[in-house]
Amino acid sequence: GNYVVQKFLEHGTPEHRTKIAETLQGQVLLLSLQMYGCRVVQKAIEVLDTDAQCELLAELDGNVMRCVRDQNGNHVIQKVIECVPTERITALIDNFLTCVVPLSSHPFGCRIIQRILEHCTDDGRKNVVMDEILRASAQLAQDQYGNYVIQHVLERGTPAERAQIAKALVPQVVAMSMHKFASNVVEKCLAYCGPAERNLLINAILSATGAPGKDGAAAAAGAEAGGEEGSGAEGGAHREGGAAAASEDPVQAMMKDQFGNYVVQKFLEHGTPEHRTKIAETLQGQVLLLSLQMYGCRVVQKAIEVLDTDAQCELLAELDGNVMRCVRDQNGNHVIQKVIECVPTERITALIDNFLTCVVPLSSHPFGCRIIQRILEHCTDDGRKNVVMDEILRASAQLAQDQYGNYVIQHVLERGTPAERAQIAKALVPQVVAMSMHKFASNVVEKCLAYCGPAERNLLINAILSATGAPGKDGAAAAAGAEAGGEEGSGAEGGAHREGGAAAASEDPVQAMMKDQFGNYVVQK
Repeated sequence: GNYVVQKFLEHGTPEHRTKIAETLQGQVLLLSLQMYGCRVVQKAIEVLDTDAQCELLAELDGNVMRCVRDQNGNHVIQKVIECVPTERITALIDNFLTCVVPLSSHPFGCRIIQRILEHCTDDGRKNVVMDEILRASAQLAQDQYGNYVIQHVLERGTPAERAQIAKALVPQVVAMSMHKFASNVVEKCLAYCGPAERNLLINAILSATGAPGKDGAAAAAGAEAGGEEGSGAEGGAHREGGAAAASEDPVQAMMKDQFGNYVVQKFLEHGTPEHRTKIAETLQGQVLLLSLQMYGCRVVQKAIEVLDTDAQCELLAELDGNVMRCVRDQNGNHVIQKVIECVPTERITALIDNFLTCVVPLSSHPFGCRIIQRILEHCTDDGRKNVVMDEILRASAQLAQDQYGNYVIQHVLERGTPAERAQIAKALVPQVVAMSMHKFASNVVEKCLAYCGPAERNLLINAILSATGAPGKDGAAAAAGAEAGGEEGSGAEGGAHREGGAAAASEDPVQAMMKDQFGNYVVQK
């Protein structure tokens, strides 16, 4: 019913709105604290005239802080700050001026502070709030809710306000970069501050002589205990846990840290060419280790993305002799994919040559299948690309039934030439009924029907319609050959959408497909 009342307020005449406002009288506090009633109060504040807004608001006198700290009531206070002219709510705003930092550290209070920064037109009061925030910026940056307020200032504040926050972070920037909440603030500084502040932060990290040890990490992690991350607040605290080993090089420690790695990526993204060069130098001798590490591999990928070709190749040289190890690793494969995407093909022919003798096995590998797809997308050496494609096409019926290989075949169908699509379709024809009821191959048959030309589509459909019986026990077993083991589609692109199923022997094939949990999708196509 609360939605209906909101619609009355939204679409009713002024007289209707006045009558509903009268119904609210004496109930505003109760409704503001109630899950559904608070929505009606917010809508009323949104659509009523200022005098009517203030009449409702008067009922909250003496209970403003109660509403602020309530999971429902805080939305009403936010709406008041957004919609009622500041000069009519100065008394309400004055409730907050003596407790800006505690409110900024509260799951609901932090929202109120952000709304004041956005909507308060009284510069004196707004400046009081801002000054309190800036004085406590290092403290709030490490708080699970306060960090959202600091991020808000960085995103919307003046250059001087941003600069003050950045300078407050400098003394602890390494520890904060590896802190669950403060790392988000350091990232925002790098994204929104001016060149001078950005240089200040980056140079502070590059000139640090050691990563924080146990005591430093403990101090950096001070705000991590208790409460859900980001509950009820805007912004992004994107990860959990993590501390660096004592006395480790700070930049390398950050690269391997689950928070710090994001900060290093921002350095690479927003830093000067000189900063990028320095970070690339820090990577030297560590590329393989980092490529195989969950967080380090992200930094290596970002470096490959932003560095010039010569610097890319210097990093890549450290993977010589370990390319296949990286390909088969859950982290390292992402680095090899990024190399194929970002480094000119003529500079990585030796790397691509590692794959030319094992295209089919790689296509059947949970991570290798991604490498093959990236080669098809980004390799500009037609000779090498054709070797890969020829191997795929020769094994297309086999790969179509593989839990990872089917993604490679789907990729060719989506992005290949008409001739390549036709060759795949023709390879499926002899087993098209069985493949249509196969966990993985059915996806390939669907893609054929969606992407092939009319001739190949007719060939497949006629092959199904002319079949004389659904596959029996032996046929179904053959069709299900690739189903055992491993999770469907794990680590690969594309969609293997269902599980299980085989048709009864000698049943009409189209009817069998209609009743099959895979085949029915093919018939729909």
